[in-house]
Amino acid sequence: MVNYLDEPDGLHVVVTMPQGVREKAAVERFETVLAAGQSATVSIPRAAGEAPERVVLTNAGGRLQIAEPPASVAAQ
Repeated sequence: MVNYLDEPDGLHVVVTMPQGVREKAAVERFETVLAAGQSATVSIPRAAGEAPERVVLTNAGGRLQIAEPPASVAAQ
């Protein structure tokens, strides 16, 4: 789940991800403030042996864009 607020200093973004029942409902949380034009990549772990899921959060003039990273970044 991704939430954000457009504040004078940028987008205040919070990403939360429940890990599941086996992990006793632990929650991973990522917070950042993105100024106009800034981006952040969030890596979300998966099961052992699986590549993490990655998303790129970008402040596009007060709007939050969420996208997959380019293939060259995702493979790293």
